[in-house]
Amino acid sequence: MSLENEFRLSFYKEIADIDPKRQIHLVQHVETRRIYVRKEIPLHNLEIFRLLQQKNFPYVPKIIELIEKDGQLVVIEQYISGMTLQELLSQKLFTETQTRELMLQLCQILQPLHQADPPIIHRDIKPSNVMVDDNNRLWLIDFDASKQFDPDKDRDTILMGTADYAAPEQFGFSQSDPRTDVYSVGVLMNKMLTGHTPQDMLYEGSLTPVIKKCTSLRPQDRYASTAKLASALQNPLRSSSLIPPGFRQRKLKHMIPAALWYLLMTAATLTLELEYDNGTPYTGFNLWLNRIFAFSMFLLWTLYLGNYLGFRDGFPVKARSTSKLRNILRITLGIFLLGIIPCAICVTLEQ
Repeated sequence: MSLENEFRLSFYKEIADIDPKRQIHLVQHVETRRIYVRKEIPLHNLEIFRLLQQKNFPYVPKIIELIEKDGQLVVIEQYISGMTLQELLSQKLFTETQTRELMLQLCQILQPLHQADPPIIHRDIKPSNVMVDDNNRLWLIDFDASKQFDPDKDRDTILMGTADYAAPEQFGFSQSDPRTDVYSVGVLMNKMLTGHTPQDMLYEGSLTPVIKKCTSLRPQDRYASTAKLASALQNPLRSSSLIPPGFRQRKLKHMIPAALWYLLMTAATLTLELEYDNGTPYTGFNLWLNRIFAFSMFLLWTLYLGNYLGFRDGFPVKARSTSKLRNILRITLGIFLLGIIPCAICVTLEQ
């Protein structure tokens, strides 16, 4: 390393470890006393980080110094005070509204990156690489796996990314492009809403069609850009989101049991017979009132358990934890309330 580079690095005093295995540390400038992040990455990323430094993209940590050292690239970048989505997910799940708002911010960050010349593809969008700062603003960090799109290549030469979040083309099937990041955003949305990736548990709600389109295996079946994804997030496919539980994924293994359940529910309520304490059967208004409210109770349970339009996310309380026991108790309370409420209304109207 040259004396000039040694001198430049001498201004940054290491004060804490962030990730010692990956050579990421917190440093402080000895003169300005400002805090920065220092990391060492492979030198082949130099062009990416030079472009990031020149363009200074919004809500991407500003690159302060790029210094070559012993075949590695030392990056000094802006320190963002906040929490990663991974840290936040360890405390709670996100609602549809929260997820939509944060992913719209992420699309706004990615759009100028994808429109750069040449386009910058992040290739490693995951909860630990997305931060929410103290002002509840999203930041995209860690461009170590990023690449520039090259129209003359038909596949990636360096295979990088994180399993479950990486699109199929990142494993050498074709070249990464903006649709690669769209795939990862879809996986991230599902993770925020369920605590799982789509392979393990696909979210059921108004954002389901958006997640499915993002995570299509074929790039041409995904949103062509983050601008189109943002448009879908702002105007979800209401026609799809209004489809009742059991029919959203359009799979026979789900649709047949769902159809049988709806038929059984309807038949059971239409043939419902009740008697007063003296043995006299219900007739007329009271009979049909009870049948209607019995059907309403079964329907509410179905919509609740199927999370129709995100119904279960906010009733009776918002999902706040990834704990299975707490979520089971919350769902049980919701089922109880959705049984009691129609019964109480029905009894009141009978009086």
